[in-house]
Amino acid sequence: MIGEDLQKFSESRVMRTIAIEDIFPPIITRNSGLKVNEKGHGCITAEMLAAIDEHEKTLDLAFSIVLPPSLGYLEHKHTKTLPLNTFLMSDLKAGEVCYIHSSLTSNPLDSFTFNVSDGRNSVLQTFYINISSVYDSLPIVKLSPLKIKEGEEKVITEFEIDIFDKDTQDQDVIIKILKPPQHGILKNANTSISQVFSLYDIKHGRISYFHDGSESVNDSFTLIVSDGINKEYIFIGNNLKNVTSKNPV
Repeated sequence: MIGEDLQKFSESRVMRTIAIEDIFPPIITRNSGLKVNEKGHGCITAEMLAAIDEHEKTLDLAFSIVLPPSLGYLEHKHTKTLPLNTFLMSDLKAGEVCYIHSSLTSNPLDSFTFNVSDGRNSVLQTFYINISSVYDSLPIVKLSPLKIKEGEEKVITEFEIDIFDKDTQDQDVIIKILKPPQHGILKNANTSISQVFSLYDIKHGRISYFHDGSESVNDSFTLIVSDGINKEYIFIGNNLKNVTSKNPV
């Protein structure tokens, strides 16, 4: 009888499978941001942004853009898809997701908000882009005659050499003499100069012209202006017309 009961119990056993439900979202393992120059671009790699699913570590997680960047846009490096609203973790590993700065405003920070999903659960985060200013405005140059008596020395001021550069320090705006005066010399703080001085020197009254006393009506010297970034500058002539040039004046 006992044997028959065991047999009946064995035949009536029900195999049950317990399903473990995935209720945990992916984990963001890196979110360090990107740095680009104004009007520049940079690609977001897995070193900057990465996520993993603890249950399926080989899963190619999907990223969806919830709030796009406001100062530029995202682009796939090869497909040039615009706008780029979705990408995969594999795209980040391959460096295929790029940010292009396109705004005319000078704002040092942009961002986009994204959702990363494993197909069941998702997590929301923001990725930040730091935008570095680039000194790109051209110097504006206006020259006026210096009036002086024979044998006299006179300081050259901003009235004679007027230079404006909105994004460069005065000491970095360089004036280079290509052809010196024929009937006198240029001095920097009472010392004869050979070729180079700065806008800072002009503004602080360090540059002067010393006439040699000869019977000359006119004298001149030839110069070029540089801000260390641009090889060109805007020259305002006597007719008040603006000319962009890199030629000596």
